[in-house]
Amino acid sequence: MDPITIAMGLATYVPDIIKWVSGSDKAADAASKVVSIAQTVTGTSNGDDALAAVKANPTLALQLQQELDKNQQALAQISQVVTLAEIQADTADYAQSVADRGSARTMQISTRSYTAPALAFLITIGFFGVLGFMLLRDVPQGSRDVLNIMLGSLGTAWVSVVAFYFGSSAGSQQKSVLLAQSMPATQKS
Repeated sequence: MDPITIAMGLATYVPDIIKWVSGSDKAADAASKVVSIAQTVTGTSNGDDALAAVKANPTLALQLQQELDKNQQALAQISQVVTLAEIQADTADYAQSVADRGSARTMQISTRSYTAPALAFLITIGFFGVLGFMLLRDVPQGSRDVLNIMLGSLGTAWVSVVAFYFGSSAGSQQKSVLLAQSMPATQKS
């Protein structure tokens, strides 16, 4: 079996394992570390045998828990690197998004193109027109799904129009400020 599957099997006996081996692209690294510790505790040469030994012997499960407690810092560092990487990726995505909108606004101003305002106007009229139609009219059941899809698409486009002209949400701006002010986690290789 792969290390993540074995680690999840071991988590039946040591639940703390789950917080180290789930929800990230570094889960395999954390799972490998957990499996390695389990092999050491059980005296086995592979993860499958370690899992079988822990299943068969509650004393080994307790010893594994104790050994994992001793190695919490190493396992937490793997998770911390993931968190730091996720924050850096989110920040880079946000910066790219801001730069894209800024570039589009600059192009709009410099070329004095009417394309963006015309599309923004048509999307706004379309969105509120379809919304009003659906609220004020009895829509036949066969057309309701199509109109809901159209309304969802126009709603998404309208959100982009608002973001283009008025910027991102205050929540995103707050997140950026908090990230800038936060103390970065230490990253170890």
